[in-house]
Amino acid sequence: MGLTLLVMIGLGLIFPPVERLLERPFARIPQRQVNKEGRAFVLGLGLGLLYVPCAGPVLAAITVAGARGELSLKVVALTVSFAVGTAVPLLIFALAGRESPSGWPPSVPGPANSASAPAC
Repeated sequence: MGLTLLVMIGLGLIFPPVERLLERPFARIPQRQVNKEGRAFVLGLGLGLLYVPCAGPVLAAITVAGARGELSLKVVALTVSFAVGTAVPLLIFALAGRESPSGWPPSVPGPANSASAPAC
């Protein structure tokens, strides 16, 4: 069932008529306006909720492979592929988020003048 759904979604991304067919049952759901000021927060939240549970088993496999004390080409390839697979999407997110919205980061309530603020 899940594989069939995944294939259908993939076909929908490639062929617009399939996309419209798959989208039709969801057209009745009322659309709501989304606050676009919180885009980065929602993106980070989604990344954390979706990425972290998937990365755990892979990191565990890499840790176990490294802890066995056998340094092989397979272990190095697994580690490098995970590192590149992690770095590329995060780099894309970082480059896409370079232009932060005005007013970000939000002002932090604190002392009225810098003279009363503690020196670092």
